[in-house]
Amino acid sequence: MNENPTPKRQYLRADDRRMAILTAADELVAREGLGQLNIVGVAAQAGISRQLIYRHFSDRNDLLLALVEYRFASIERAFDDHVVNFAADPRRLIEARIRNALKLPVRDQPLVRSVFSGIDQLQPDLAQSISLLRDRLISRWARISDPQRANDPELQASVWSIFHAMFGLWDFTQ
Repeated sequence: MNENPTPKRQYLRADDRRMAILTAADELVAREGLGQLNIVGVAAQAGISRQLIYRHFSDRNDLLLALVEYRFASIERAFDDHVVNFAADPRRLIEARIRNALKLPVRDQPLVRSVFSGIDQLQPDLAQSISLLRDRLISRWARISDPQRANDPELQASVWSIFHAMFGLWDFTQ
């Protein structure tokens, strides 16, 4: 008789299971990098089958997009605190957001860098998801800095430049 039976997987509600999968994916990415995100690795990290992941995410792109949105939601919540304080002064708001970005935890910096620095070139199947997220983030920062010109390509290029300048500052401070 087997004295060490395989432990049964804990039953979780669908939204709790989805969050557990995202947490496992987040831990995998923190340890190995965004480019190493894969269904097999997440399943192993979460202690579940690949099939269970596919019940919640249609493919790796779907999982990646959900993970990046999950991580960026927490980052953006920290930035959004400034919107209330500086709503009447866009310049001070942008300065506060940049200061906050420079204080971004080291753990989150590779994620932001990956979205803006070409993970889609390293992982071509992620290009569409990354491009959508990148466009959404640039549009969000452009709307905050100048709502009337938010769709102006010149303003969006300026936002892009600000992100890349932050990458250099992160490298410098580390």
